[in-house]
Parts: sequence; structure tokens; C-alpha cells
Amino acid sequence: MYLGVVLSQSLEGADILPAVPDSCFPVVGCFSNQPPWISPVRPAMPPQHPENVTTTMHFYNRRNPQVIEFQIFPDNNVLDVPFDKNAQTYVLFHCFMRNNTLPWIMELKNEILNKVDGNVFVIKYNPEEREPSNEQNAGDIRVMGKMVQMVLSDAGVDVKKVHLIGYAGGAHAAAYAAQFLQEVGKSNYY
Repeated sequence: MYLGVVLSQSLEGADILPAVPDSCFPVVGCFSNQPPWISPVRPAMPPQHPENVTTTMHFYNRRNPQVIEFQIFPDNNVLDVPFDKNAQTYVLFHCFMRNNTLPWIMELKNEILNKVDGNVFVIKYNPEEREPSNEQNAGDIRVMGKMVQMVLSDAGVDVKKVHLIGYAGGAHAAAYAAQFLQEVGKSNYY
């Protein structure tokens, strides 16, 4: 009860944020910047253009033990990757403040491939390429989720065999990828 009282008192004098136009980008579409996405109690930044999100994916399977890296945007060259579109497919999203070679990510990838003859994609989000901020990362997760959905859809992967696994901010991006997969009518899972 105390938290609710403090929160309501702090919002009474809060300035209303000026309307921010939706962020629209070629290929990936538009993302709302209206409440509740951005509000006085949720100071997220509008998403950046997909070129600035600089997301790449690392691909692994049993036949290709060495990493195959490909960029998601602007050129989605997933069709050059030797994946099996009918196999179980795992997409691992790490915390945005870390890189994708954390020991637990590599251990999880190895354990998956030890148990399943499938595809593993590991998202590489750009912590080395720019100064990350929680506010900007929160704005960018929808763009990342959309780009991952586009890769999986373009690849013709059977989304009933897709497993999206995320940690921290990566869990949010995985949830958006699942939402976008549902919106394009490819799946009915969460």
C-alpha cells in the first residue's frame, strides 16, 4: 500500500511527456512511442534504425562446429547458412550489457547440440560497438525481436520447432520475437 501511495503522489506533479511520433523504418515497419511504451514512469528511448541496432547472429549445428556469423540487417543472408529448416531451432538471447561469448551461452549451445541435432542461433547484440544504455536498449528490443522474426520467417523455419531462450534484456527481445511470429500468423505459441 505504501508503494502505491508514493507512486501516485510522485505522478501527481509529473509533467506529461510531449507526444513522440512512432518510429517507422523501411522493411521492419513501425513501432509505437506512445504510452505505455514511453511515459513519465518508463523513460525508454525510441527505437533506433535497424542499422544502428547492429545485430548479428551466430549459427551452429553439429555439421558446422565453427561459428558462422551473419548480419541480420540490412542484408539478411540467412539463406547462405547451412541450417535445416525442419530441425529444432534454438535462438539464444543474452543480456544486452554483455557479449554473446559468455561461458554460459557457449555451454548452453554445446549442451543443446549434444542432445539435439538441430540449429542454434546466438544473437550478438552490439555492446562492443557503442556505449549501451538501459533506456536505449529498452527501446531497441522491439527492433531486435522484429529482425529475428524476419530471419526465421525468411529462412522458412518451422516455428512450431522454434525455442526462444533469453536472459535479462534478452528475454524481453525473445518475447517480442515470439509476438511478431504470432502476428505474421506463423505460430500460436508464447
